[in-house]
Amino acid sequence: MWGGYEILEGAIDMHIHCNPDIVKRPQDEYEICAQASEVGYRGIVLKQATFYNAGTLPVLNRLVHGIEIGTGIVLNHWVGGLNPEAVYCAIALGAKIVWMPTYHAEYHLKVMGRPLPGSAPKELEGRSIKGIRISMEGKLFPQIEEICEIIAAKDVILATGHLAWEEIELLVTAAVKKKVNKILITHAEHYCPRLSIEQQAKLAKMGAFIEHSFSDCMPVYQAKFPCPPELIAEGVRRVGADRCIMSTDLGQMHNAHPIEGMRMFVQTLLRIGFKERDIDLMLKKTPADLLGWMENCKPGQ
Repeated sequence: MWGGYEILEGAIDMHIHCNPDIVKRPQDEYEICAQASEVGYRGIVLKQATFYNAGTLPVLNRLVHGIEIGTGIVLNHWVGGLNPEAVYCAIALGAKIVWMPTYHAEYHLKVMGRPLPGSAPKELEGRSIKGIRISMEGKLFPQIEEICEIIAAKDVILATGHLAWEEIELLVTAAVKKKVNKILITHAEHYCPRLSIEQQAKLAKMGAFIEHSFSDCMPVYQAKFPCPPELIAEGVRRVGADRCIMSTDLGQMHNAHPIEGMRMFVQTLLRIGFKERDIDLMLKKTPADLLGWMENCKPGQ
């Protein structure tokens, strides 16, 4: 185990980016899985915004031992947008999380534009796309209802992606009615959706879990979207550690390595007053419960 990283023994990071991807990444799936295993992680979830990557699991599980590996699907245009059949197929292949649109969400395009600055291939520059909404005039589209039903039947995680607050609230309300048991509010402090503490508390009261990602504290975002660690701490304290998870959302060329980022995240929260039991809830127990990784099972089972 790497020196100084013992604090990450048993950690689960539910939000890591890597290659292959249309966006430049410093590592591929195998590299980050092997490194996380070496450090002592319990598991990681590989998030691919351009395709659903559950099909790579059998190979990764043969190559990397001692760690759980999760995958998912992000409902951007690259998989057909709000596509129930893609959701069904991804889950059948082993996907653990279904994210609503991210890069192609209407709200993301409004806030950030396109392509991703300095990271997307030049071939994408100048391409115009229509932002994806999940509702119109306060009513969810029928395919969202169907997607929620598929998620509920398979008991996987519904994550809110880069939607605006109004659509997140509609989605969570509908998901609860559809008996979706695992609802995750994607990186609440991120530029999309940039939820207030009050909004986070409301969603948690409705039954959702709040994801706090350390990438939001990286220097590159601070000029336009400042997020000191104390802002994350305030959200966790208001909602309660039992309704929150810690992730990194790292894997960008301009940001810290995901494992180093998680070490910094843990040490930062400890420094500003959180107890180890709070860290264990947000980094180990709750992620394992959401992913269905039983405590008495060995990684890979």
